Amino acid sequence: MRIAYAGLRRKEEFKALAEKLGFTPLLFPVQATEKVPVPEYRDHLRALAQGVDLFVATTGVGVKDLLEAGKALGLDLRKPLEGALRLARGAKAARTLRELGLLPHAVGDGTSKT
Repeated sequence: MRIAYAGLRRKEEFKALAEKLGFTPLLFPVQATEKVPVPEYRDHLRALAQGVDLFVATTGVGVKDLLEAGKALGLDLRKPLEGALRLARGAKAARTLRELGLLPHAVGDGTSKT
């Protein structure tokens, strides 16, 4: 299974955990104070366009930036996200997914035990 993660925080920890669980992680450094130029992760965007099993949205801005980066390459990344299990880290990421018509399957913000 392939899992897409659009974040910078703890990406190495996330990668290690994903691999330990048998996932192939695709890391997208779109969540930053400055946007990362598309050429730096073009191959990852193309891999995402082929589909993933699990998508973790850490921020709403990151989700939007990811879709815009795909669009800049002529890729419609909504399609692969429609077929993926979608997890949102918190309320803002969940709201963005909902606004895009990509309902999250689960939402957690790290502040509650549920």
